[in-house]
Parts: sequence; structure tokens; C-alpha cells
Amino acid sequence: MTQVLLIIISIIAFVFSIYPPAFIAFVAAYVFGFFGCAFIGPIFFGLYWKRANRQSAYAGNIIGALSYIIFSFLNTKRILVLPIPAVAIGMGLSAVSILICTLIFPAAPRVAWEPYFEGEIFEETKEVVKLAMRNV
Repeated sequence: MTQVLLIIISIIAFVFSIYPPAFIAFVAAYVFGFFGCAFIGPIFFGLYWKRANRQSAYAGNIIGALSYIIFSFLNTKRILVLPIPAVAIGMGLSAVSILICTLIFPAAPRVAWEPYFEGEIFEETKEVVKLAMRNV
């Protein structure tokens, strides 16, 4: 099944690559905008803020991606033309949703972030890290 899907996707990619410049630029712009809105906020806050949690990451992913899709559609159809691009709106809404959710939901447990933010970690955290590494 995987081999058949790979062949079908390869054929589709070949057909679309016959007229590459416009199509590839169009697809790349939307894909990178979508991924930026969905993932940059959660990755940034997850790396640099101890209070970031799972719920805020999910909210940032979902709200960023959906807002990018909605505002791109509205802008493409000329229903709502804004002076800033849909990427900026999506990233902004993603960041705001992350900030709100980190304040609503409890912070991630200390063992989840301590190895990345602290030079010296508690014994409990060391045990959790050892257990996690054993299961890898």
C-alpha cells in the first residue's frame, strides 16, 4: 500500500513540476505560512518559558493553523483585505492563545523542564530522566 501511494504521489509531483515556478512558489508560500503559524509559537514558548504546558502548545497549534487558513481564504477571495499578511495574524493569535492557556492551565511539572533550564537538578528529576532513557 505504501509503495502504491508513493508511486501515485510521485506521478502527481511530476505532473505539477511541468510548470514549476508559479505552482511551486504558490504551494511553498502557503505551506511555510501554515507551518510557521502552527509551530513557531509553541516551539518558541516551549523552549524559553518554564511555564509553557501541553495545553498551551495544542492551543497555539490549532489556533495558529486555523487562523492562517481562515485569513488566507478571506484575503484570497477579497472578502476581508487587511494591511498585514495572514502569517502575521496567525502567529500573533497563536502567541496570544499560548499566553492565555499557560495562565489558565497549571504549569508543566518541574521534572518536565528542569533538565533544560537548571544546571543542577533534583534527584527526583534524575530518576525520571533515567526511566525515560531506559524506555527509549
